[in-house]
Amino acid sequence: MNTVNLDLRRLGRQLEDRLGESNVEVALDYINHNEIGLALTILLDQVIESDAQISDYEYSEFSALAGKLGISIDDKDLAYLRSLVGDS
Repeated sequence: MNTVNLDLRRLGRQLEDRLGESNVEVALDYINHNEIGLALTILLDQVIESDAQISDYEYSEFSALAGKLGISIDDKDLAYLRSLVGDS
């Protein structure tokens, strides 16, 4: 398994306490089907739709993984994601 897959799985596991284990598992299952970009997009959508607070590290991971996968995150979504970064 390559590092992008591992990093995405790690990010998903970190978000389980805010998104729920089953929601994260649905997203990460797409990695098993070589749909890594879709897995990232689903996690991103889940965070935004649930207004889940994220850490600065998690925000950076979303941005870095999107860049590595060649996925463009909409500026509006990126700004909203940034607004979800908490003070921790």
